[in-house]
Formats: sequence, C-alpha cells, structure tokens
Amino acid sequence: MPSDCKTLFVKGLPYTFKEDDIGDRFRRFGEIKAIRIAYNWQTKQSKGFAYVIFESHESAKNALLKMNGKEVQGRFLKVDFDVKQTQKESYHINLDTEKNRLYNREPVKEAKQKL
Repeated sequence: MPSDCKTLFVKGLPYTFKEDDIGDRFRRFGEIKAIRIAYNWQTKQSKGFAYVIFESHESAKNALLKMNGKEVQGRFLKVDFDVKQTQKESYHINLDTEKNRLYNREPVKEAKQKL
C-alpha cells in the first residue's frame, strides 16, 4: 500500500447499504473524511461498491487489513487501496506542427476567414 494512500476501494457491499452503514463498519479504524457509493444512474440503486476516504494513512491501512474478507450480511467484502491514475509512459503529447488530416483540422471559422 502506498505510504500516502488514504482511500480504500470496498466491493461486495450489500446493495441496501448507505453511507451510515459503511461508516458504522469502518469508523472504528479512524476518522473518515468521506464515503462515496457508486450508484446505477438509471435505477439509482447501489452497485455494491464504494470508496472510503480516511483522514490518515494509518487508519486506512488498519481498515484494509482488518476488513478485507469480512462477511457482512452474507457477502464477503473485498477491500483494496485506491490507486491514483497517473499518466502512462506509453502516452506522449504530439508536438508535430503538421495537422492530423481528420482530427486536428482547422476550425470552420478560421478556414472561412482565409478564403
């Protein structure tokens, strides 16, 4: 677990759980800054996973170690630390001055002004 990580990804949650239900299970490890539950945008039902953001790294680490694999209402929790997305080395910025013939065309306004 990275030393600056304070966010846990928790899946396998009962679909009926709200922020308070998750907080009741994780609050004993330390102060929680926020809880974000993923919802289906159409049905507004929980997807069964959430992010728990702690105030300190130590609290998040203890929660990860103690809660991973715990059974809650017949479901087993999978707890992992949240990995921040970083720019991959395989991506690079195109610095070429030539324009891509499909995607980097000049805007219509500028093209009309040149005529």
